[in-house]
Amino acid sequence: MGVVSYYYNWTAAIASNDSSSFDTPTYNDPTANPQNSICPKSWRLPTISNDPGTTPGSTNEFRRLNILYNSNSTDNPSGLMSAPLYLSRSGYVGGGSLLGAGGNGYYWSSTVYSSENARYLFFYDTRVSPEFNYYRYCGFSLRCVARYATDKVDRTCFWRVVARVLGNRANMPKLPFFLKTLVKFDSYLAKLKFLSRTSYRFDRCRFHKNHNA
Repeated sequence: MGVVSYYYNWTAAIASNDSSSFDTPTYNDPTANPQNSICPKSWRLPTISNDPGTTPGSTNEFRRLNILYNSNSTDNPSGLMSAPLYLSRSGYVGGGSLLGAGGNGYYWSSTVYSSENARYLFFYDTRVSPEFNYYRYCGFSLRCVARYATDKVDRTCFWRVVARVLGNRANMPKLPFFLKTLVKFDSYLAKLKFLSRTSYRFDRCRFHKNHNA
């Protein structure tokens, strides 16, 4: 895996020049996380929380990502470094030096650990830790996620489509296939929100694919 990334301290990652006001841990309440970031419009930093990450809409997003793409492994990050995520082991910047490049991966979340530390995703050849914490002044990599609330808004619109289909007798022969689609829908949406350059949304119950530079 090549070393490809920029490095940001946590204060820069939340688009601030002073993060001292965020001194209370937000692990139990990620709604108190900083809401700003240097991510592009309609994107944000992932959150880390005490949620187990097993369901769509989880606020423990790095753990959820590890479950979806890496079989929830704690000792092998290969799924995280493969398509479609391609997370890199770019190391980090500390004390003016680049450390661990090519061996370790570090990705900031928006979650506060303490007045000095923030939480992040950490991995190397034989370890995956979705809830680590470290000094905010260190430079880590970033992976933004779409701000669209796909697990709530999209499901509401989808069920409107369901009602239309079930209300049309001509569609009854297609019902078995349609029900299978319903079962897969939650998992599908959960995976979409972690794609790095593509977000999905429903607009008036029409499916759109949006590419972000």
